[in-house]
Amino acid sequence: MKLLEFPVLVQQMIFEEMTNAVLLLLSFGSFNVKEMIKLTQRKRLNNLGSMVFCTGSPNEEVYISNIIYNQGKPVREIQEPILGIAGGYMKVEKDWFQVKMCGELIYFQISDIYRPILCYSNCNKEILIKCLHRCLHDFFGGEIEYQWWTHANKIVFPEVEDLTICIKANSPKAFWGALPQNISIKHFEGYDLMMDPLKRSDFYKIECLRLHVFGSVVEDVLRNIEGRQADITCSVGFNYSKLGNFLKRWKLGKARHKLEYFKVQIQDNMDRNGIPKVDILNYARCKKLDDSRYGPSHSIPFACGSHYPTPTTPSFWSHDYVVRESDKRVANVRIEDFCFIFGVWEMAETEFLKMAAKEGPYLRLEYL
Repeated sequence: MKLLEFPVLVQQMIFEEMTNAVLLLLSFGSFNVKEMIKLTQRKRLNNLGSMVFCTGSPNEEVYISNIIYNQGKPVREIQEPILGIAGGYMKVEKDWFQVKMCGELIYFQISDIYRPILCYSNCNKEILIKCLHRCLHDFFGGEIEYQWWTHANKIVFPEVEDLTICIKANSPKAFWGALPQNISIKHFEGYDLMMDPLKRSDFYKIECLRLHVFGSVVEDVLRNIEGRQADITCSVGFNYSKLGNFLKRWKLGKARHKLEYFKVQIQDNMDRNGIPKVDILNYARCKKLDDSRYGPSHSIPFACGSHYPTPTTPSFWSHDYVVRESDKRVANVRIEDFCFIFGVWEMAETEFLKMAAKEGPYLRLEYL
């Protein structure tokens, strides 16, 4: 008996017992089956997390990233495999079959492990990403986020709408000059030491930056950052007074309106003094909680939570804080030896002080 000959309720029960990877494979076989899956499983498909394409690493794959929450806070990520990806080095065997995806013939293999495998030996990676995105967007819908994570220095950017681009590479200079104007990057992590600032200021509009840099680059980031999150490791010291300028400009509301989290960790073996905490806090006229009170622990979701051990920035707390004049928003400031951490709260000072009065020392989760 054919699947579509069952009553709709029975079809729905059958589909509910299948994984999302199996449902996707079924959708390739028949337009009518695809439409029935979308009709009966729409709520399920719309409630998924992010769809992640991972390329440029030894394990190329597509998976669904679901963030698990506890009391409204993200605590961990669960990855549900959808497709494995094999490049041109794979030999197409007899058990592989062809599927037409958006006008391109793509080979598939049913894997005995845990997911089907896709082979793109007959097309380049740019075409593959376009085909995958269109196919998955058509099946899973536009309610979820589609992320492309690539670990490569030479990148051909697919011109696809509604695709979040996240890059891990040696240096942004390897590809930044060839970046199309209509392509935006949400996350960048650099492996190599970044010696000089980038001339293109739009680099600092990336929502999440993780960089290993020379001292002068830190000053450039502090001056120009327009994104949401930055985690900077600095190989040498720099002009620490720039940290005070950074805090003062944020207080005055002159820049960094989107900024949520900023961290600088200094790894300079020649510097024995560290960051002058008192001087910076006094220069920026930071406020301070009473020593008998504990500030709430600050932690926020990463802009792109996939690919990291935890979906949130490391927790930290501090007695020191600043208040933005324009909207009275509060930001915690923690300075400890060679580490500077800045975390913005979505609350005014009055709410922050109420939380500080309630929280106890059990929330003193430190990360330096």
